[in-house]
Amino acid sequence: MRIGFQLPYSGNLKKLETRIRVSRGNAFQVYARSKRGIDGEGNPYPLHELSDKNVNMFKSLTNSIYPAIVHAPLSHNLAQKERKNKQGEQWSQVECLIEELAFCQRLGCDYYVLNAGHSKTLERDEAIQNIRMHIEEALGKSDFEGNVLIRNAAGAGTELAADLEEWSRLVSWNPRVKGALDLGRAYAYGHSFFDEKETAAFIKELDDVVGFDHIKMVYINDSKRGRGAQKESPTILGEGFIHFSGYECILEHPVLQALPWMLEHHPVKLPDLYDRSLEFLKDRRGRV
Repeated sequence: MRIGFQLPYSGNLKKLETRIRVSRGNAFQVYARSKRGIDGEGNPYPLHELSDKNVNMFKSLTNSIYPAIVHAPLSHNLAQKERKNKQGEQWSQVECLIEELAFCQRLGCDYYVLNAGHSKTLERDEAIQNIRMHIEEALGKSDFEGNVLIRNAAGAGTELAADLEEWSRLVSWNPRVKGALDLGRAYAYGHSFFDEKETAAFIKELDDVVGFDHIKMVYINDSKRGRGAQKESPTILGEGFIHFSGYECILEHPVLQALPWMLEHHPVKLPDLYDRSLEFLKDRRGRV
């Protein structure tokens, strides 16, 4: 049973270790840079600093607490290789990706998770091809031994990978690139899984279109908006439209039981919320 939380890296790895202990999860996720990824001038933030001592401590920690997941900044959009800062100077998103994969490798992380991004002015087919090409380039220039995981989206604007067919094209073309199933985003896009019938239909569609051999983990977040809003508005589990009741059936399905579960948006200063979520999720595990 692997259940973890997104945790802030701020400070150093020793502080991160304390936060992991407080969460009582046995997996965790951090951002390699800041969550947003770029500063007010439109330049990428630097990677978090790593000392040899802290790296060794981190690797010792992950012997029992795993998978260790690094998430890409939310600003990444690999449909385009370059982007410009406010001065009009270009910088490479692929180079940032290569740096982040090296960060993952140094820490010994299993997964690097990435949002697909937006097509913007590109045709969607061209945007998907660009994403695949840029990930392949980064993997070829990196010593990262884990998997890149692409999350499905909620479907806002020109977001890619909300449609399952589109998501499948991004997670089934390379053995090093798989998917991370975000149930809150699937709900926002219009899928429902609130009872046994809905769960069975959704699981079948996932398996038929994407294939569970291409899905490596599950995100479990609540939503401030109703089903089909096609805009991600995540919140703490139990505080939104999905609530605990909306997750009861689907999290008891055997195919999801076999995957690691990750939760986000839990305030570090409110550890009781970790306990509440863990109690609910462990109860789902215990019912199978």
